Amino acid sequence: LTAAAPQTPAQRAPGRETFRFVVLGHIRGSREHRINPKLAEVLDEVRTIRPAFVVLAGDIIWGDVDSNPSRPAELIAEWNSVDSALATLGVPIYRVPGNHDIPDVGARDIWVRRYGRPPSVVTVRGTRLILLTSAFIPPDGDTTHHKYMNGVDLDSGQVAFLKRTLADTGYSHTFVFTGHLLWWERPDGRWWREVHPLLVAARVDNVFSGDYGPLKFSTRELGGVRYYQTSIEGSAPSLAMLQRRIGSRLLSS
Repeated sequence: LTAAAPQTPAQRAPGRETFRFVVLGHIRGSREHRINPKLAEVLDEVRTIRPAFVVLAGDIIWGDVDSNPSRPAELIAEWNSVDSALATLGVPIYRVPGNHDIPDVGARDIWVRRYGRPPSVVTVRGTRLILLTSAFIPPDGDTTHHKYMNGVDLDSGQVAFLKRTLADTGYSHTFVFTGHLLWWERPDGRWWREVHPLLVAARVDNVFSGDYGPLKFSTRELGGVRYYQTSIEGSAPSLAMLQRRIGSRLLSS
């Protein structure tokens, strides 16, 4: 995608500056391969695009989800490996968490120390990036582990954050990012009742999500807002996931 930088009326002429960015969803590895075997190839492709920045749409690492609680040393080693690979791109990397990235309180604290507490907003050349979290963020004292695989609806705090952020106008483009496909997973959820109308009213350009969905890559448009799903998977879905989710069977087939 290309996004135009903001300009004064006198500057709005053919040939104005544009830039590219890349969204990668679900780049995590697997139980057997903590780093996605396809990651190096994906990053080679990203380099050819020369993006201004990259956004990672959740499930960036495997996340030690099989250990309860997750082991900090294992998580830090995974993050160091992935971040070292991403650093070779030489561009800013923005992230939203997935369920594998924050399976419990310990993992939450590591994420916050490294990347800040979600949600957040970033401005790049007059374009606004709104980074939401569809992953469950466990509160202090929570002892659950990998509680919601399919993510959770935005809570009232995030909806309020979104309202405040969208009330600030004057940007060339506005893009929203989440880890899970709340707009697909929950047809009767809060997203369509409360969030989508806010996006339409604010003329948000696109919503980007990672994770599994109807396909590995899919899109839909409603009310002028274009939704995108992107998922890069390093291994086939497990038998348990195939049995549990029709979406996984579609992906496998």
